[in-house]
Amino acid sequence: MKFNIKKIIISPLIICTIFSFAGCSNKNDTTKNSTQIQTQTSTKNNISNDTSDTPNNKISKLNEDDFIITYKKNKITVGKFSEELFKNIGSGTANDNNNWGFVGFDDKDNYKYYSHGYPSDNPLFIVRTRTNIADGSIIISDIDVTKMGTNRQIRLGSKSDEITSAYGKPNKILDFDDSITNYEYYYKDKILDFYLDSKTNKVTQIILRYNEKSLS
Repeated sequence: MKFNIKKIIISPLIICTIFSFAGCSNKNDTTKNSTQIQTQTSTKNNISNDTSDTPNNKISKLNEDDFIITYKKNKITVGKFSEELFKNIGSGTANDNNNWGFVGFDDKDNYKYYSHGYPSDNPLFIVRTRTNIADGSIIISDIDVTKMGTNRQIRLGSKSDEITSAYGKPNKILDFDDSITNYEYYYKDKILDFYLDSKTNKVTQIILRYNEKSLS
């Protein structure tokens, strides 16, 4: 009986080749799956990194610029009184018919008015001056910017969530007679006050205020 030696030899080679391809296929599938898992993990990490940068992280801290307004190229802020400043910007609406509180005056009867509205014909902001309880000097006690708004675009009628989006969480929240809510923000010797209607949560008044306790 004759055997076909060629067939016997070729058959094992074919079998080995088939298993070899199968092994490669499994290896490729494993590599492919591993790559997909890595890609998916990377994608998830990218999404996590993107969403970690929340709006609160982008809120600038309260700073000196938040307490400065510019009028006739003059910078005005709460605190130290400047005679030069009032020479440049005038007394505004301060007169005997529009005085919110007598402060006292020097030997020349200067600076006796408490409330100075600018511009005088249609005031957008009000500067109030008075005697500092700590040392008796004249100070700019506060500036009412309700009409003109703040440097971060909060103004009359803005809602409470707009305030926190612009300034973050208040340092203190005060309630008055269940009708007015006060958001206070502190920076060194200065305070930014937002007064809101407790029912509507809308801004009714905005005050830049000097903290006199800083000198006491």
